[in-house]
Amino acid sequence: MIRVDTRHLSLLVGLWMLIGSGCEESHPPKVVERPGSARVVFVLPRTTPEGAVARVTATAHGDQGAQSVELQGSGTLWQGWFTSLPGGPLAGFQAEAFDSSGTRRFQAEVTREPLESSRPGLIILAGDDSSAAVPSSGNSPPSISAVVGSRASVAPGETIRLRAVARDPDADDALSYTWQPGEGTFDDASAVAPTWTAPASGGQQTVMLVVRDSRGGVTSLLFTLEVSEAASFNQQGPVVLNRWPAAAGLVSLSPRIVGVGQEVTLELQGAGDADSDPLTYQWTATCEGSRVDGSGAMFRFLPTLPRDTTTCDNCQVSVQIEDAYGGSASYSLGLCVKSLQPPTIRSTSATALSATPGELLKLSISAEDPFGGALTYRWTANTGVLGVPVQTGDTSEVPWTALSCVPTGVTPTIEVTVTNSVGLSVRIRYQVNWNGPACSHPPCSVQLDQRSQPELTLQTDCTTDTPVFIPDGLMLDGSGHELVAVDPASSSFRGAILRNQGATAHVRNLRLRAQGLLKDGPCDAGDDRLRGILWLGASGSIVDSEVLDIHRNQPAASSPEGEPRGCQEGHAIEVRNRDASVQQQVEIRGNRVNGYQKVGILVAGRVNATIAQNTVTGAGPVAYIAQNGVQLSDGATGQVTENQISNHAYAYTGGTDVASGLIVAGGPYYGIALVQDALVQGNTLTGNDVGIYLDQAEADGSELATPTRIQVLDNTLRNDGVTNALPYQAGISDLGGGNIIHSNTIIGAGYDPTTQPGATFDVDVVAGPASQVAFLTPPGAVAVGACSGRVVVQGQDSKGNLSKPTPATFNLTASGAAAQGLAFYTDAACAGTSVNSVALSTPEAAATFYFKATQPGAVTLSASNGSLSGSQAQNISGP
Repeated sequence: MIRVDTRHLSLLVGLWMLIGSGCEESHPPKVVERPGSARVVFVLPRTTPEGAVARVTATAHGDQGAQSVELQGSGTLWQGWFTSLPGGPLAGFQAEAFDSSGTRRFQAEVTREPLESSRPGLIILAGDDSSAAVPSSGNSPPSISAVVGSRASVAPGETIRLRAVARDPDADDALSYTWQPGEGTFDDASAVAPTWTAPASGGQQTVMLVVRDSRGGVTSLLFTLEVSEAASFNQQGPVVLNRWPAAAGLVSLSPRIVGVGQEVTLELQGAGDADSDPLTYQWTATCEGSRVDGSGAMFRFLPTLPRDTTTCDNCQVSVQIEDAYGGSASYSLGLCVKSLQPPTIRSTSATALSATPGELLKLSISAEDPFGGALTYRWTANTGVLGVPVQTGDTSEVPWTALSCVPTGVTPTIEVTVTNSVGLSVRIRYQVNWNGPACSHPPCSVQLDQRSQPELTLQTDCTTDTPVFIPDGLMLDGSGHELVAVDPASSSFRGAILRNQGATAHVRNLRLRAQGLLKDGPCDAGDDRLRGILWLGASGSIVDSEVLDIHRNQPAASSPEGEPRGCQEGHAIEVRNRDASVQQQVEIRGNRVNGYQKVGILVAGRVNATIAQNTVTGAGPVAYIAQNGVQLSDGATGQVTENQISNHAYAYTGGTDVASGLIVAGGPYYGIALVQDALVQGNTLTGNDVGIYLDQAEADGSELATPTRIQVLDNTLRNDGVTNALPYQAGISDLGGGNIIHSNTIIGAGYDPTTQPGATFDVDVVAGPASQVAFLTPPGAVAVGACSGRVVVQGQDSKGNLSKPTPATFNLTASGAAAQGLAFYTDAACAGTSVNSVALSTPEAAATFYFKATQPGAVTLSASNGSLSGSQAQNISGP
């Protein structure tokens, strides 16, 4: 026999008295046992606002018409009697509830119900709250419309037939029924229309109808039946409509596999009650454990070893939510409790556990999970730059470096935490012996990523008083941020602000400068000399960056002793290779440098450099140092093209130095290697003492015996005045070496030989008398009727240095199969008047001409002044 939960029924006793007092009539109608009478009860949802219902009407429909009565009550419970039904014991019933304005708020009805002819029937109607929100479980609970009893009262031991009328808002949900008597018995407690046998004792007996749908929604109706020999038909019994609580489900906020003694947290999500009843939570677990918290929707506990450790789901955690009216819902979740172990470390390694600035360490760790699960690795560092980890299988590797310094008193420490899928972890620590300076400023914020293109990315502007190193093989992307060098508190800045650590380094899009004027003091030597960027023994690139104000606090004039005080340092960009056995490759492109002390861009040693599209701006006439814009020296070579180089002038009176826009230095005179086979083309040089200075000589300062074959072509050189105090100024100055100089444009009074004869020169080359005529441009294929490319001829001495011949006029002739009809021109379109001679009287002792042939074949072009001649073979292709 199913019995009502007396714990919940006891909670309802007080409620019954309140409900009954609101429904009691001072003069109950006298009940006469005659056919077709019924007790009618109308119950409303408990969420109905106070005062929302002012009047309730019940109507009975039968074969002989309809009859209405006003029900008595308040709030959610209204009752009344039909003493004579219009259709006898077979009638339909409807109840309607109205607010104070006469608007119908609720209604309920049942179809014609068979009642006993000799006793009053029982009609309980329930108002439907169609506006009620769907519970968070997503399922609408069933709606109980009515309970119909064949009698309203029964003598002890007699029977009553009851019938439930219910529906579900979700049409596909099937309904099931459970009848729970306080006393008495049902012949079929799960039937829609069972028969109840009253107990042997009299009094009011409670009955609860519970209707469930197939998705867990539950609604119940609690009501009373009168058991009495005297058939008093008391109307004071309670009727309570209750929608049971529901939740979205029970979830674990911790891994489903739980270690013994490992805290686990579960949550019953979305718990709620359609009647807005407060809920209580009852948590239980089938495994032993220490409860941390379990008073509400959250449950935290520490499980101990369960009885069964061979399978998972060996610890069932359940929660039951209850309201105060007998409604409840239960949810369960199975956990897998095991005697878990943290990951096992197989191996650890580090390329080194000591470091200097810019030295890149690689740390790795391999681990395994005793239960075969996946592992995660989390790396942290207390200082320096920690790179992006790379995981391969169960091995994780991460790079680490400190670019300049570490905070005072800090030992660089890198930690890795290895965690398995159940949250158990093990931690390994690597400590690095730091062999560099301590920071006086916060280290630069840099991101390090080696996954695809090895790269450092500067995150913000930063300040340093020690050199910053780029690890071997990495690119530093400045992202437009500024790296500022300042003097340390007790000394001056020494060395390069930015330099390489290994054999390769790259930098781009960085703004680098010294803060104000660095302290004056003794000049530094070697690696301590001041530079902006220094690549020492390294290949790489320096592109799209700014290097500014790389100088010490220099005086405005010479010292009292009459000598310049400028230190021969303060280079903006320097690339130097001291190992003559290896040639480095460096690109210096698209940079802007100014405010440097000695040299804008310096390349020295065995380096093949591309120096292109840079803007190099000197300080103008200064008396304390002879600046150079771009310098190649000590065996360097490469291409210097399309640069803007300006404002290098030495104004010290009594000195013997000059400042150069571009200087090439080498040879025994300086005790360093020669610069050979370099190309200087397409540059614009303005306001320099010497525009291009090929300053290479033998030990005694005489012309080189070894040819250097440096090409100086198509440059534009301009100087509008005399600012060198020696004085000596030249557009191009060459100490000899068989260099190729032609097609340059030289402009301005500062390079005009007539401005200060013997001091100002357009082209000044150390050379012997002219002894040959050379064709400087290579032969090419020319189509019949097309104008050729330029042909340059030059008077030279025996070593290939340009030298003006006498006489300077050279006749042009052609011989060979294609000679007939060939004509010479001085314009590039071959559109002007043809010529038969050219003059080699220019500053470069050269002339340029073009030709056009009328027939195909081989042809030899010759230039001769009678005593000197030269020739070049050309080929004319057919149409």
